[in-house]
Amino acid sequence: MASMATSFAEQKSEDGASTSATSIPVSEQPLMKGPPEELSPTQVYKLNSRLWFELCIGAFALMWLLVVVTQIVNSVPTYMSKTGYKLPSYYCKDVCSISLVEMIPIGFEMDYVSKDSIYSAWLSLLEAAEKTIDVYSFTWRLQGADQNYDLTFEGNDLFEVLQKFDSDRKGKLNIFVDNSTWHGITLREVSQLENYHVQLMHFAPANETHTTAWVVDKKHLHLGTASVDWRLFRQGKEMGVLIKNCSCLAEELHDIFHALTVQPSAIDIRPELPKLHRIDFDNEYEMDSFFTISGPMKHFIKGISTEDAIVKAIKNADEFIYISVVKYYPFRKELPGVLYLKKIHEALLGAIERQNVSIKLLTSWTEGRDEEEQYLNSFQRYAQEITGRNFQLRRFAFPKFSNKNASTDHNMFLVTDNTAFIGISDWSADYFFDTPGVGLVLQEVNRTSNQANQTIRAQLIELFQRDWNSRYAFA
Repeated sequence: MASMATSFAEQKSEDGASTSATSIPVSEQPLMKGPPEELSPTQVYKLNSRLWFELCIGAFALMWLLVVVTQIVNSVPTYMSKTGYKLPSYYCKDVCSISLVEMIPIGFEMDYVSKDSIYSAWLSLLEAAEKTIDVYSFTWRLQGADQNYDLTFEGNDLFEVLQKFDSDRKGKLNIFVDNSTWHGITLREVSQLENYHVQLMHFAPANETHTTAWVVDKKHLHLGTASVDWRLFRQGKEMGVLIKNCSCLAEELHDIFHALTVQPSAIDIRPELPKLHRIDFDNEYEMDSFFTISGPMKHFIKGISTEDAIVKAIKNADEFIYISVVKYYPFRKELPGVLYLKKIHEALLGAIERQNVSIKLLTSWTEGRDEEEQYLNSFQRYAQEITGRNFQLRRFAFPKFSNKNASTDHNMFLVTDNTAFIGISDWSADYFFDTPGVGLVLQEVNRTSNQANQTIRAQLIELFQRDWNSRYAFA
């Protein structure tokens, strides 16, 4: 037993010695490298298949991303149109209709009158209304109950349609009227309507707010010079543009006037306007269209000024420029030596000096404007010294009514061989800078000879030539 224990101890000691002798620190152990493990053909095939699958998925995802980005870019293209502005540009999803509308004083004959009157245009807007009617006007006076019905039936009819819209509870009527023209007659009239909201408009330093527009259901609109006043239907010469089924323009015009009426003071929430809309009118022709702003509106809306838009239109004209305004007097009355409409004045001089552009300027004539007449006469003499008959000036006037404004031609537009501009800003420094106004630029694109007589621009040319050659125009 002792020998067995001694043998076991010796074995244990020998094992322990052996273990101790072969123990090497880990840090000193050599790195063992063997040949790389070779993959079987099956494993190689699976690896290649997986790699190709991942590459295909990645390529498909990249192509899909490119398609989405391309659609976004194509839906909001930014390009330089002939208007000369780089604006956020949209293809209008609607096929819009557009037409000129006007009123001619009773008792005066013109060679032709636009197919639709302003009365019929407003009536069609009211009858089409389903949700909202927004009216922005210098005055509001549709009823003439104490007057001859033959002179007031248009206004009375419109008011009856408004009452029906209100009684049917079809929607909301929002009336925005200039603060300086709000009086007892207007209050008595609109108080007959229950489902209405009235808000006064007034912008310092403007004495009057000659903004005139109708927006119905954010889908249809009218922009022009006629205030909501029964007296103008039979005693005034007014013009406007009626655009229907055109949400892209109607929504933007609504946003412009919404910014006007909210009038933020501490927080600047002015909308980024305008946008350039490429519009298909009546499936016949396309036009690039956008709104302009003037006067104190520039403090509330970020957009292109009416003055800059007019300058661009004048500079882009290649053949002719026709201008119809109440007056062209680029000075302020209190500072007659200071040229305030400098950009427009210099653009006209530049067009005159090109000598290849025919320019016709038609203004309204009224008494008591001696300094304005002197300026126009001197401007005409200077222009004709350079161009000969390429610059012509005429005045337009109807015989007077009892209404002092009845004899005035309130058309305010410019039309060239490629652009139409319809506005409500008179080309006078006092009016242009102190009175809020909205204009509409319409630029033809991809015009063909078959479309030459169909566009709104062609309609404006015809209207201008009618007035220019009428018995009421004189040099």
